[in-house]
Amino acid sequence: MDSEKKVFLYQQVYQDIKKKIETAQYQFGDLLPSEREIGEQYHVDRTTVRKAFALLVDDGLVEKRAGKGSVVIASGNAELELPAAHKGTIAFLLPKSGGVSNRITVPFYSELFYNIEKSCSDAGYSLIYSVLDNAKDFEHVREQNPNLRGVVFVSNTSDECIQKALGEHVPCVLLNSYNPSLPSILSDNYSGTREAASYLIQNGHTAIAVLCGISSYTTSRERLSGVRSILAENGLSLPEHFFMRPDSWEADDGFHAVQEMLKNSRQRPTAIIAFNDRLAHGALQAITQAGLSVPEDISIIGYDNSDYARHSVPKLSSVEINVPLMAKATFNELINQITTGEVLPIKIQIPVRLVIRDSVRNLKQDE
Repeated sequence: MDSEKKVFLYQQVYQDIKKKIETAQYQFGDLLPSEREIGEQYHVDRTTVRKAFALLVDDGLVEKRAGKGSVVIASGNAELELPAAHKGTIAFLLPKSGGVSNRITVPFYSELFYNIEKSCSDAGYSLIYSVLDNAKDFEHVREQNPNLRGVVFVSNTSDECIQKALGEHVPCVLLNSYNPSLPSILSDNYSGTREAASYLIQNGHTAIAVLCGISSYTTSRERLSGVRSILAENGLSLPEHFFMRPDSWEADDGFHAVQEMLKNSRQRPTAIIAFNDRLAHGALQAITQAGLSVPEDISIIGYDNSDYARHSVPKLSSVEINVPLMAKATFNELINQITTGEVLPIKIQIPVRLVIRDSVRNLKQDE
C-alpha cells in the first residue's frame, strides 16, 4: 500500500511540473525550485522528488547541472525544437586528493574540461564536473544525474571507481592516466621527458636533477622512465640527492623540495627537469631565494607549457601537451563506447613537443 502511494506521489509531482513546463509556467532556462522546496510544496520526501525529477530528465524536459540545480531545457511551445542537450549528461570526474581542494582550477584540467565540454555541446550532450574518492562518491554522482550517459575519469582515479562503472556498464574512459581495463588517453610522457633531458645534454648539462611530483602517479613513473633512459644512453645517472619527490604537484612543494636539495647537497645540479610547470615555478623561486639565478646557475625545464611557463621570469622551456587533441580523443572514445557498448582496453598516447624559451643555458658555449 505504501509502495502504491509512493508511486502515485512521484508521478503526481512529475505530471504537475511537466504541465507547468508545457504551459510555460516554467520556461526554457528557468531554474526549478530545489528538492527541499518541491518537497515542501507537494508535502513529499526528497526521494519522491528525485524520482519525479528523474522522469523529467528522461523526457528531455529538465537537466541537472552540478552546482546549479535542475534547469528547464525544453519550451512549452511545441513548435520549438528541444535543445541538443537533451541527449544526456557526461561527467568529468576528478579525484579529491592531490594537494589542492578544487583541482578543476588547475590550468591543465580546466583546459581539458573546456575542450571536452565544447565537443559535448556540439554533439548534443552536457558536461558536468564533480569530485570523487571511492565507489560511494561515484554512486552519488549517478543518483544526482539520472540522465548520465558516460564518464570521463581523470588522473589518479581509484580502480574501485573504475571497476564500479565497468561492472554497471556505464561507458567510461580514463584521461591522463592508465588502466588496462578501459580506454586510457594520456600524453606521451616518456618521450616528453626524453626530449627534455636530451636537449639539456646537447647543451652540455650532465648534472641533471628531477623534480618528480607524486611518485605513485602514472605520469610521474613514465616521465621518470624517460629521463633515466636518455641519461643511461649517454653514460649518465640520476643520483639520489638529485631525485626530489615532493608530496604534491604544487609550486609550494616544489619550492621546498629544491630549497632542501640546495641546502643539503654537496653538489649543485646544472639543470632541473620538473614534471609540471607549477613545480618548475616553485623551483625557480627557490633558486632565486638562494641567491642563484636561472639559467645562469641552474637551468629549468617544466612540463605542460602552461601560463606558469609562458609568463614567468625568465620564461620557462616546457614540454607542451596537445590538450585539444587529448580532449578530442577522449570524447571520441567515450562516444564510441556509448554507441556500440564495446569497451576497448587501449592506450592512446598524445604527441608532445619541447617548447624552448629562456630557462636553459648552453654550457658548451662557455667552453
